[in-house]
Amino acid sequence: MMRAGSPVTICLLICLLSACTQERGIERWEGTNAGLRYLWTAGPGIDITTGPAVPIRAFMESFELSQDAGDMSYAYPGFEQAVPDSSSDLWQTRPALDVPSKTPAVGNVNNLILSLDRVNDVVSAVVCRYTYRVATETENGFYRSVARVGAMDERGIDVSKVELSGRSSQPELAQAGPRPDPIGNVFGEWRVRGMLAYFSKNEPGFDQAWPTYEADRQACVDKAPDPLPVRNAIIDGTHPRSEFPTAPASPGWPENPSE
Repeated sequence: MMRAGSPVTICLLICLLSACTQERGIERWEGTNAGLRYLWTAGPGIDITTGPAVPIRAFMESFELSQDAGDMSYAYPGFEQAVPDSSSDLWQTRPALDVPSKTPAVGNVNNLILSLDRVNDVVSAVVCRYTYRVATETENGFYRSVARVGAMDERGIDVSKVELSGRSSQPELAQAGPRPDPIGNVFGEWRVRGMLAYFSKNEPGFDQAWPTYEADRQACVDKAPDPLPVRNAIIDGTHPRSEFPTAPASPGWPENPSE
């Protein structure tokens, strides 16, 4: 008989916990997220598969997945260590978990790293997020875009600023592959201060922390993947599922973290 606290028992517990963690990774893409994937692109000179773009991708995907699930366990490995639980009214590090999504979403969230600036060990990134090609099913079996509020030319377009500190390890492995989420910790030694977004723009200190907000917001609108007439056609009314195809995650994450 094994006694609690024995080496064998501890090893079994570790194995069980590891298995649960792996199962959690699989569950991220079941249920309400089964038909949803993230796409990433970047401005000139920004590599989205190495350097600070990697923890930025991991942070923002973790933030959204956890918020939709109402459970921080859906965050990627290493999130808890890389992102201190120190949210303020200005800088967000944790999503709200009290209203999880119960409606399956389909399509792709398109993210564009608009700019990436470094001052010593501090990196600031401006990220455009396009959600007008994400939809939910209606009662009649058709699909409606989730981007139905806001100014006509800005619907489904958000801008965020992420700040983090650290240095990349060398040599780096390119974080790209067929998986929609990483298997291991891709944050490394990076530490995320938090994220600024439109919902905190009226908070004290926002203008000082993000003086280029309006220009960056407009740049995200100008660089949308589709022109305004196409966006409006997608957003208005209901459409067949084929109007909201789910492309594989891009650049995605490696099947083997050592690749």
